[in-house]
Amino acid sequence: IKALLAYFLIRLVVTASFYVLYIYMTGVMKNSLKLTPEEIINQNMIVLVVMTFGLLFFMQLVKKYHPIKIARTLAIMFACFVPFIPWWVGNISGMVSLSCLQFVMLFLAVYLIGMEMTCYKHLPVNRRFTLLATTFGTVSAFASVTISFGLVMLSEYLGHYALWFVYVPIIIGFLWATGYIK
Repeated sequence: IKALLAYFLIRLVVTASFYVLYIYMTGVMKNSLKLTPEEIINQNMIVLVVMTFGLLFFMQLVKKYHPIKIARTLAIMFACFVPFIPWWVGNISGMVSLSCLQFVMLFLAVYLIGMEMTCYKHLPVNRRFTLLATTFGTVSAFASVTISFGLVMLSEYLGHYALWFVYVPIIIGFLWATGYIK
């Protein structure tokens, strides 16, 4: 059951990061920068292309370093940025600042798309597909609903500092999960 919880927490990072990056930041781009829908789509396309190159880079990095070590290092590096993300979101000055912010928010999630496979060996082979598919569906539904409604409600009172309530528990859970898998 701990292996499933570890997979759940790792997958939660990816789902939450994509929600914040593509849904929450769309409102910021529309309201703060006054971008048109076409400009928002183009910006998200740029982020997607950079994510693809980042994934290719991390695939090469895995050949030299263990995936868990890379993931823990990325999580600690990302945790150093978390205190500044709400301020950064509130003070976006242009497209360069927006792009840098989105790349920082995407930093941890890009690598985890491939890293979650390290959880697979901790699950029994005869039930692996069922357990992973059920957990994947559960975490996607849980994270989407919880983060979307929670972030909207908290943002009314805390502004962009509501992002701390998303990122801090996720990073703590992720560090526990990588420690367990290790």
